[in-house]
Amino acid sequence: ERLPEAGRHRAVEAQDEVEYLPRYGDIVIAERIDAETAHYRGIFERGPYRHVDFVLSRELAESSALADFLARLVDEGGYWEQHMGGFFMISVPLSSSLDPEAFAMAAQKTKRGS
Repeated sequence: ERLPEAGRHRAVEAQDEVEYLPRYGDIVIAERIDAETAHYRGIFERGPYRHVDFVLSRELAESSALADFLARLVDEGGYWEQHMGGFFMISVPLSSSLDPEAFAMAAQKTKRGS
């Protein structure tokens, strides 16, 4: 997403956690090459999110408990992506009390106990 400030763009999809790569919500510095291409130069400012990645079983990935959790995340201004069935990349606003790690651990314990 292009921002009004010259040469700045906001990342609109998540990346694996690598210090120099942008994550959801980050503002990056990019040099415009042409109308369709920009060369990434670095991160100008990290977004106000805590990023969490985890893998869930198919059963948990398709559960109503996860759907409810993700709906609450979005309601609180968060963002999530699901890849390859059970790989989740979650961006939690710093102002949120949601705890994706605790949710995933509790969901897995509940599944094992049933």
